[in-house]
Amino acid sequence: MKQLNNLKSKTSIRKLVLSGIVLASGMVGTAQAASTLISGPLLGGPLQNHVTCLIVNAGPTPITILSNQFVGNFSGVLPIVFFDNCKRASLAPGGFCNFQANVNDQPGVAPNQSTLCKVVILEPKTNVRGTIVAVNPDINLPPLDRSDLR
Repeated sequence: MKQLNNLKSKTSIRKLVLSGIVLASGMVGTAQAASTLISGPLLGGPLQNHVTCLIVNAGPTPITILSNQFVGNFSGVLPIVFFDNCKRASLAPGGFCNFQANVNDQPGVAPNQSTLCKVVILEPKTNVRGTIVAVNPDINLPPLDRSDLR
């Protein structure tokens, strides 16, 4: 009889542990995965020295920006030296932010390289839009090049 009670106790503990594992696995499965938005490479030619990336939250709920960067085809990740109000920002519905860099006149940066914009957000990217622009040094003229983030 004692062995029967001991066996029932072990079975109950196993069921309890198994239930806990199943519950925990289900909770992990519902965690949100980060979304990456990335532009195609753009090259504004020899006049290009300044790029800006603009991110817009077109959705009905806030979004959280986890990281933002420029990547050059020769130099890898480029330092953001002009302006950055996207870094770890929370964008309200309809909100926007931008970050900017000089892609030619920085120490250790190869001139005339193509550049892309990469942004990682916590939420799905369904209602988030972005554009990278090679700014024309003559502000009265259109941008040298642009590419949308997808």
